[in-house]
Amino acid sequence: MKQISFIFLAFLFWVPCWAQIIYGANNYTEYHKGSLPVVISVPHGGYLTPTSIPDRTCNSAVTVTDANTIELAQQIDSAFWIATGCHPSIIYCNLHRAKLDCNRNLSDGACGNAIAENAWHEFNDFIDSAQVAAKNAWGGKAFYIDLHGHGNPTSSSFPKRGCNGFAFAT
Repeated sequence: MKQISFIFLAFLFWVPCWAQIIYGANNYTEYHKGSLPVVISVPHGGYLTPTSIPDRTCNSAVTVTDANTIELAQQIDSAFWIATGCHPSIIYCNLHRAKLDCNRNLSDGACGNAIAENAWHEFNDFIDSAQVAAKNAWGGKAFYIDLHGHGNPTSSSFPKRGCNGFAFAT
């Protein structure tokens, strides 16, 4: 009986820390609902290139994907899970930046395409929802990270640097 009680109590404490995933239309965006006062958005790591959304060309659109930001967000999530047993909230844009830039204003980010505009709204609404939920749960405080990487295709040629600026041997 003690073992069953322990398992039941452990389950009760563990359940609130599960991350629920909400997908936007066509899985172009996703919101991993966490239970920590940390919200992370990943606007430029997507890989989806649906033909229903033309490549962005308006206003000298930047279309390079940030390298490894989805993977970095997943590693950050894992680190929080290991350290706390809970997840941060993470919002992903799964569309390639050539199709949508969620960090631009709507007209520059979606270039007038209705499907891209819908995904833009979903992404930004997910961020707003995550911030409100975190603040409500944690006394009005939340930490927001808009996660970016670099888009340089030759980045592997850059030396790896430590915090003090010295290059590491490779």
